[in-house]
Amino acid sequence: MIRPDRWMHHTAVIRPFLRQGVSAPEYGEPIQVKCLLSLGRKLTYRQTAAAAQEIVASGKAYFPAGTRIEPQDSLEIMGQRYMALSCQPRYDWNGMENHVEVTLQ
Repeated sequence: MIRPDRWMHHTAVIRPFLRQGVSAPEYGEPIQVKCLLSLGRKLTYRQTAAAAQEIVASGKAYFPAGTRIEPQDSLEIMGQRYMALSCQPRYDWNGMENHVEVTLQ
């Protein structure tokens, strides 16, 4: 478990996805949140309305409990830009939210 916030020594700038514009995606106001970045390529799946797609994920970012990130949100961590593929809260043995795990592309 990753509960101690002192282990989250990176800062992520999250830009929420609003809509697909004419030439590029449009994002909302940036938010800064502490996180822990773990890079490593892994084959994963993204569910769309039509079917599931195989995608190579670039890594995972771990955020404090209560953080909510939607698929397609833009994250900038350590000068690199990523797109969120999924966001899953993780829980302790007693059912309390421990941290949030985001798969990045």
